[in-house]
Amino acid sequence: MIELLSDAHWFSYMVLFSQFALLGIQIHLMMELNVSWMGRKLEQRTREYERYQMCINLPIRLDSTRIRKVPSLDDHYAADDDEQPSPLV
Repeated sequence: MIELLSDAHWFSYMVLFSQFALLGIQIHLMMELNVSWMGRKLEQRTREYERYQMCINLPIRLDSTRIRKVPSLDDHYAADDDEQPSPLV
């Protein structure tokens, strides 16, 4: 059958075959890249989850925590009412 094909047809079939081969290689490389990328994402999420678990399991030290009360507007207005008027006014 090869003898029946002209050189132009033979060259066209070889180019087409090489294009299919290159497409197969590209698909294979993309699959490898996707697998390695997903593996890295999984490792990153595992590390983040482990850090999260460590933060959850830390003991809470209430004695070292200072709780500061932020004054509200009611406290501010109550302080104004408590002021005595000046005798000079």
